[in-house]
Formats: sequence, structure tokens, C-alpha cells
Amino acid sequence: MLLQRLNGSQNHRIPIWLADGTSTGGGGKTGLSGASPGLIIAARAEGQATPTVYTAAAGTIDPIATIGTYVAPTAGKCRFGQVDATNEPGSYELQLANSLFSIGGASWLKITVQSAASNVPVQQFLYDLQPQVDVRSFGGQPGVFNSGIPSVDVSTLGGSATALAALVAELGARGVGTITNTSFAPTTSAFEVTEFQDLENDPVYVYRGIVVLSGINVRRVTTVLTDQVGTSGRRLTVVALPDSFANGDKILVL
Repeated sequence: MLLQRLNGSQNHRIPIWLADGTSTGGGGKTGLSGASPGLIIAARAEGQATPTVYTAAAGTIDPIATIGTYVAPTAGKCRFGQVDATNEPGSYELQLANSLFSIGGASWLKITVQSAASNVPVQQFLYDLQPQVDVRSFGGQPGVFNSGIPSVDVSTLGGSATALAALVAELGARGVGTITNTSFAPTTSAFEVTEFQDLENDPVYVYRGIVVLSGINVRRVTTVLTDQVGTSGRRLTVVALPDSFANGDKILVL
């Protein structure tokens, strides 16, 4: 039986079913408890050389007070209880320490249950600790995936392709630049920007707004008055701010 749980998940109430070897019709084994002679429960995660073992003989299998309610087992023990011998013959619940579901790097946890009262093969349960979910559609529409990752292609903004095109054009016209003092000392109203290397003699950035992203003028806003080809980048003059710009200051041209 393969059951899925995420590695690190907590407070598991593990349902198991045990066959009755004396039944000719494939019935479930009833009447087992943590004290039943020969009852052995073992759990081993991927990467572990030996399992963690609980036995009736060693007294390391405690009862479950209320089926369906997780109570952390005492250190070195597990909890085991019968669900309903009349209506669910063979059904039991097992509760293990949360640490067994948090083994670093483990992708599975194998649990085995055996009892001297049953001569059927040992019952095994494999917990997949790395379950995957395959998303194949969104809202009933088939999806496009690349290496399991859904591809997103937004073609409209508020239902309008024209509005999206306008937004893309606006964002594309913006630019982030770094002020440099390599060949021109920044002032409160003038500076050169290394990323802006336009060689146009005509104004390129005039009347565009600027937001200062870093430095002493951070979050302040100003407007470009003139611009020209500089030595280390485009040289801009702006409406003066209270403090001088400095080498390394970042600006956003709107």
C-alpha cells in the first residue's frame, strides 16, 4: 500500500488493515492490541540502515485512547489501536513519533506490522514523503507547461490588449541609472549617469520625471530640464533638490 505524506508533516493517524490468516474469505484480523503476543511494528525511512522497532514483548506499544485523535507517543514508543471489530474488521490505527516523518532527505517511510496471531505475510505500508501534484488545467482550460512549470503569457490587462501594450511601452521607456563622479562632480541639480549612453545631440530625457532610489535624496522626485552627451554618460540637469547627488546614487527615469 502506498500512502502519500510530505516530509516534515506532523501528527499522523495512520490507517492500516491486517488480514486474518484463518479466514477462508479474506477477512480482517480482529482483537489485536499493543499487548498481543508477537505484535511487532517497525518503521524505517530512506537512508536509515536499521528500522525503529516497537514490540508487545518490550512494552513499547501503547494503546490509543480515542481513535482518530493524535496523541504524541511516549519517547521510544508508538500507539496502536483497533478501530471497530464489528463494522471494520481488520482496521487499526497507528500513531508514530513525528520525528519519523522528518528524516532529512528521506523520500519514503516503510512501515511493517506482524503478529503471531496471524499466519499471513507481514503487512507493509509505504509512505511517499515527496508526493507530486500534476496540474494540467486552470479553471477547466488546458495549461502549457515547461519542465512541470506552468507557462504564463499575459495578453491583456483588465481584459484590454491595448491597455497592456501601453503599459509595456511605458515600462520599456523607463530606465534605472547610476550617478558617477568620474569626470563630472554631481551637484544638487546636475549629474552624469553611466547607463545612459545616448549620443543624440537633441534632448532625450527633457521633461521626464526622476525618482531617486538611493542616497541622501532617496524617495525625492524631480524633473529633467536639460540633457546632453557627457563624458562618462548622459549629463542631466534637473530641478534642484535640497542635497547634492553623490557617486553611486541610483535614479529611475520615468
